[in-house]
Formats: sequence, structure tokens, C-alpha cells
Amino acid sequence: MRRFALTALFLLAACGTAEDRDDRAGQDAADVAQIEQAQERHPPVVEVTPEPIAFTDIEQSRFFGAGCAFIPEGREGYDPVLYTIDQRGLVKLEGELVTLAADAGSAEFPYGTRETYAGRAHSYRLTKGAGEGEVVGEESVGWPGSLTIRDRWDRVVYRSAGKLECGA
Repeated sequence: MRRFALTALFLLAACGTAEDRDDRAGQDAADVAQIEQAQERHPPVVEVTPEPIAFTDIEQSRFFGAGCAFIPEGREGYDPVLYTIDQRGLVKLEGELVTLAADAGSAEFPYGTRETYAGRAHSYRLTKGAGEGEVVGEESVGWPGSLTIRDRWDRVVYRSAGKLECGA
């Protein structure tokens, strides 16, 4: 009889253990799903506004040469917010000058500049209108264009139509 009672207790314990294991497995799966979901979350979008780059900024960065500059719509006649020369770009965010690297695989613009540039925290894409452009000064040509800045999660944090001017 004693043997029967012990066997029954083991069988009951085994049944409870299977349920407990199922509960633990379910909880483990829920915990893993919660962790995976947390890892896929991105911080809120933080919009940026590129600031005008003054000649003193260009001197400080030694950013001289033939290239292109982007002036946002409504800011004509003011300093550009992005300069590109050869394989480099320059932008000013929150008072800090940021040097950019050209994406060598992107479309080539006048003077060897490129359509796409990258910094540590953002990527920058310029567009240039079709055609020969219009003469802006003695050594510059301008096109309608735009600038789009994306964060490291490829979310748009700035977009503006404007004018792209290229020259010496």
C-alpha cells in the first residue's frame, strides 16, 4: 500500500511539474518577446535644423575650394547650411561644425561633389534640378534642389527645398 501511495504521489508531482514547466516555458517565451521588442524600439525622432555656415566657419575648418552649397528656400541671400567639396561636406548643427564623408557610390554633382554624404549621426542627401542650371555669378551655377537629413534609423529629421549652387 505504501508503495502505491508513493507511486501516486510521484505521478501527481510529475503532473504538476509538467504544468509548471509549461507555465515557465510560456513565461520565458513572453520574457524573450518583451526583450526583443525593447531592443527593436528606437528613441523618439529628434529633428535637426542645420545652421548657416559663415565664412569664419569655413576658415576655421579650412574648407576651401570649388564645390557646391545648399541654401534653404526662403533663405536666399543668406549663408548656405551645407557645403560640399570633393569627397567632403560641412554642416553646422547646434553650433558645432560637422565634417561629412561623401558616398562614392552616389550620383556625382559638379566639381566632383556627390549626392549623398554621411556623418556620425546623420546621412545627408542633396537633389539637383535637371539641365545646365542658371548662372548665379561669375563662376557659379544654380539649380533648384533639396536637402534631406536622416538619423541613424533612416528617419527624416530635416527636409527643405531650396537652391543648390556650384562653383569656384
